[in-house]
Formats: sequence, C-alpha cells, structure tokens
Amino acid sequence: MIGRTHLEFRADYAKSVSPETEPSGEEVIAFLVNGIRQSGIAAAEPFAEDWGWCSVLHVDGFRFLLGCGDYLEYEDGWLCFIDFRQGFRRFFKPNSARQALRHATHAMHGAVQGNPRCRDRKWWSDTTGVGAVEEC
Repeated sequence: MIGRTHLEFRADYAKSVSPETEPSGEEVIAFLVNGIRQSGIAAAEPFAEDWGWCSVLHVDGFRFLLGCGDYLEYEDGWLCFIDFRQGFRRFFKPNSARQALRHATHAMHGAVQGNPRCRDRKWWSDTTGVGAVEEC
C-alpha cells in the first residue's frame, strides 16, 4: 500500500537537550494528538520511545502508530509518520485500509496545517523516501 505516510515540517518547538534520557517532540505529539482527536479519531495518550514520541490511533477498525521525532535535516525540523499496527487484516480489506490510512493522514495534515508555528510542510511515502515530496 503506497500513500503519503511521512510528513516533514519545520516548527519552533524545543528540542531535547539530552536526547539519550528524553527524546524531543513531546509538545509536537501533543498538538498532533489533539488535532487528530478533533477530527473524530480516537488517539491514545502519547508515550516516549528512544527515537521520539508515539500514539496509537484507532481509525475505522484499524490501528495505526503515529510517530514524531527530530528531523535532523533542519535545526527546527520534525518528521512525523503514520504506520499500520495491525497484522493481516489490511490485506483482506485493502480498500478499507487505504481509506482509514487516508483518514488518518488527512487528520494529521489538518493538525499541522492549522498550527501557525508549523511551516515548510512536505509529504513523502515510506517507499519513495525524500526523493518524492509533495508540498502542502
């Protein structure tokens, strides 16, 4: 399933002074989760990983992982993504899975686009990487 799943953007949120003990992005994931919830999607409380922050999204019967962390290309860069967290169900209902993914990415897009602190937004898929970006 190919789709826009990764969103890079620049924003003036604080970066962690010591990423070894606490990753950057707690404020970023908080505004993303809030915006996604306003779109009617259930989102779990964010939790830290060694590379950034995550939340589990429940969209139309599918589970997704929302992740966010430093994007080192820019001093003020952030990279967020949405990935499936459910096994084989997406293969048996591919149209439903694509629609749920689209719903989740549109909600993330709306949260970032509606935040005046965010700028220089670019989408790319997990299969093409940075080579195929789409300005938004």
